[in-house]
Amino acid sequence: MTGDTRRSGAGPIAPQDPRSPYQRDHDRVFYSSEFARLEGVTQVVTLTANSLHNRLTHSYRVEQVGESITLALKKQGHDVNVDVVATAALAHDIGHAPFGHTGEEALQNALQCVEHRREHNDFEGRQGRKIREDVYEQVCKNNPPCALMDSFEGNAQSLRIVALLAPKSDNPTPFGLDLMQRTLRATVKYPWLKGAHPTKLEKWGAYDCDRAILEWVLGGPLGTPAEQSLEAQIMDTADDIAYAVHDLEDFYKARLIPIANLRVGSPDFVKVLNYAVTDPDKSKFKGLREVHRHYGLLGRAEEAAITAIESARANPGATTATASIETADGVSVILNLPLHGNPRDRDVRDLILEQFPLLEQMNTMFNLLPGDAYSDNLAGRGQVTRMRSALITAFVNDLIVVDGELKFAHDFVARFMEFMKQLTWFFVIDDPDLINIRDGQRRVIGEMFQALYVKAQEVCIQEGSLPDKTPTMSLRQIDESIRGLPPRLKDYLQLGAANPGNYLPRQIVARAVVDYICSLTDEQAYTLHAQLTGSAAYAVPRALAALRVGSYP
Repeated sequence: MTGDTRRSGAGPIAPQDPRSPYQRDHDRVFYSSEFARLEGVTQVVTLTANSLHNRLTHSYRVEQVGESITLALKKQGHDVNVDVVATAALAHDIGHAPFGHTGEEALQNALQCVEHRREHNDFEGRQGRKIREDVYEQVCKNNPPCALMDSFEGNAQSLRIVALLAPKSDNPTPFGLDLMQRTLRATVKYPWLKGAHPTKLEKWGAYDCDRAILEWVLGGPLGTPAEQSLEAQIMDTADDIAYAVHDLEDFYKARLIPIANLRVGSPDFVKVLNYAVTDPDKSKFKGLREVHRHYGLLGRAEEAAITAIESARANPGATTATASIETADGVSVILNLPLHGNPRDRDVRDLILEQFPLLEQMNTMFNLLPGDAYSDNLAGRGQVTRMRSALITAFVNDLIVVDGELKFAHDFVARFMEFMKQLTWFFVIDDPDLINIRDGQRRVIGEMFQALYVKAQEVCIQEGSLPDKTPTMSLRQIDESIRGLPPRLKDYLQLGAANPGNYLPRQIVARAVVDYICSLTDEQAYTLHAQLTGSAAYAVPRALAALRVGSYP
């Protein structure tokens, strides 16, 4: 298999080092300050307490689940490396902005105008995007240009950090942590540039300025969007499993997700299912539409059963009732029911449910969840442990590889995972209080970006000489005067100026500012924003900032 090289061309490891090259990669990520920073970055809710997962503990969970999947696939005969997957798991969120996905949205808003952002939320096909290109011509020519057309994406930022920004040593050549090619390949969820994939327009794995890095990782020039490597698929699936399970665990213990009330047909089940299939922002959860359709058929079957039983009871010689419904694809469902009881009684309803295997199988997954509200005692904590173990085991053991694609062997398992992801959205993320908090966090990131962007341009962009007056970057000016800019931002400006790629000076500055913001924890972002906007509580000189908890680097 390809991938046994480093971009630096570094030679063999020292003979006294017992680790393999891929184990060394793992340790380089594990001990990096960029990875340690994730302890202070939001997973779902921003809290300083350790009762909820943060991005660091989430990454540890992804690592553990990824290792379990890898070992299972190795038993099936697949050529996968557990150290490669473990490293990719640790690195997969290393590029997240402060406040998690809220910070990501805020940076995208700061970098691109609304018309260009709409391009990547358009799923109407190429004709729809062409129409919007005409709109761009009218709108964008009369407004300030977008700061960066390749915008911000957490996965692209992760690749940039491990392959360029994170220093392995004081070597001036920027190779980042200088990971093995195979390891980097496993970290790339979306192996294409922004806009290059025909359908996944909202996701990409590298910025335009990092094109050469992505080409090296993929082993050749970019063409048709590449597929994830199997090890990247393992990391991606482990991320989904960890996210689904530990968010459920967190908010079950916080008594925000009523697990005990979640069974097929329960009021909470119906609310979440309707929410998932009707919200356009959740269109990626297409599997739940099939569940929703079957649940609608179940309702029709229950109504047909009521009519059939009432009719049969009027016939003195009848011993059973027969009802039937026809599905949208013309398949008839026949129901043979006893005359006693009501179709909504549990025993009769179970007979009806047997005719809808997807719903019945979903119910078997719900049976893995606790049947009671959480209690913070030995029994309650034991229930959480059993739930976590049962869910992860069920997910991992159902995974198979078909034609190079990692997938669940049974559709109902995939549907159940999609449902679990929606629980956090419905019961937690769309809570009014959290919506207001996220709005404030977007403002913090947006205002901080704008302030640093203006300051950095003043420092290092100079107007060119006549006749074209083309702006240029001044490395000498960056060295001599940082004019209120944090030292790490100065480092990123110098790196960008020395490796401009196809970027204009203002784009170099914008990317460096984004790189700097993505080096901050949530608390550091709040602190720097307060200083930049004149908060009296944070009127502390940088020379003394190290004395304050949460000071920025």
